[in-house]
Amino acid sequence: MRCGRIADHGFLADGRSAVLVDRAGSVNWWCPARFDAPSVFARLLDDDAGHWVICPEGRFSTERAYLTDTLVLRTVFTTATGSVAVIDALALEPGARGHEVGLRSPGMLARVVRGLSGEVPLRLHYRPRFEYGRMIAQLVRQDDALVASAASARLDLRATIPLVCEVGEAFGSFTVRAGETRGFTLGYAPAYGAGPPAVLDAEQVIDNAVAGCAAAG
Repeated sequence: MRCGRIADHGFLADGRSAVLVDRAGSVNWWCPARFDAPSVFARLLDDDAGHWVICPEGRFSTERAYLTDTLVLRTVFTTATGSVAVIDALALEPGARGHEVGLRSPGMLARVVRGLSGEVPLRLHYRPRFEYGRMIAQLVRQDDALVASAASARLDLRATIPLVCEVGEAFGSFTVRAGETRGFTLGYAPAYGAGPPAVLDAEQVIDNAVAGCAAAG
């Protein structure tokens, strides 16, 4: 499945890096260390160069918008059985406001799924690929995180659903009903000398990104 046109992607940023998310809920670009650093997702360039999908099973329609005056992206998926919102944001440093926004961004992508009506079966496909798709990450479970490491980078995926691991990728299936919420975070850190990625709550990341963007504006 090709990722489509760049015009079909939403843009997230934290002042240090940027993420591109397509209308089918696939993260197709992220260079977490900085804008011009090696990627961990680069499906925009090649189908095998890494992505992270959260979307409904089967057919769906999509509506998207940024939360007012923010770079927090809200995607509503509507299916035959219900609807859900997937809210995506890059984390800002907790409490950072004004000119501090972006100075010490924690290197984390948060995704929150909220049930709006009925019930919606969803799937998750996580396929990190480092160095613009040249390196397949090794996935190891450590405590409550799924750790991917290769080259000089480490990613910690924390999910509120069970994940099945295969070589270099992970899968999950889950159902969200009206009023239910599922949170996911993906934290980045250099593989050497900087400690593990930050541990933050997905919904708090979203709330702080909204507050930080509003203060910066």
